[in-house]
Amino acid sequence: MISGMSISINDLLITEHRIPINEHRIPINEHQTPELIKFYNLYTQLNNGFMTNQNRILSIDIMRGLTLVLMLFVNDLYMPGVPAWLGHTKASFDGMGLADWVFPGFMFMVGMSVPYSIGNRIKRGESTMRIIGHIIIRTISLLIIGVLMSNSRNVNGEFTGISKNVWSLIMYSGVFLIWNNYRRTEKNAWLITTLRLLGAAMIIPMVIIFRG
Repeated sequence: MISGMSISINDLLITEHRIPINEHRIPINEHQTPELIKFYNLYTQLNNGFMTNQNRILSIDIMRGLTLVLMLFVNDLYMPGVPAWLGHTKASFDGMGLADWVFPGFMFMVGMSVPYSIGNRIKRGESTMRIIGHIIIRTISLLIIGVLMSNSRNVNGEFTGISKNVWSLIMYSGVFLIWNNYRRTEKNAWLITTLRLLGAAMIIPMVIIFRG
């Protein structure tokens, strides 16, 4: 039952017709009840309302943005004068603070994004091996970025030879050049490759000279 409407198994197993994404009407056949048509049209209207022209789900994008914003300052919520509910609650307290929400919120958002991301790649005709390769590359990339970011606060300027701020500036610039989402065309392919090699040339020396 959906909003008081009875939908049979035959209605839900229609395979010869697909519901258009950007239209508010669907073709009627003998298998479709008026209630099912109304439900499909309502679903399509809601889908169009929460999707951009690039078929992005705004609710996930908004949650991703809020989570990343909280990540930026969640570690700075322990200074005097900050309300207790903004930080982590003690293990003995039955409750959650805003900081306690960041990690589970991030994991929830990632879990919601994975099926859509893989589904879009399957619709584009990508092979299973290519999708697995993309997942492996993305995983390794995130691990590298995470290690670099975590150690940026531990740079010892005296033993490294440059200050912590300079080391971090060079490192983050290299990360941006390598992992930026470029719009690749036939004309700028060489430029993108050059920028990524430049980013690697910036990061590798920082890793070599790093002293904590």
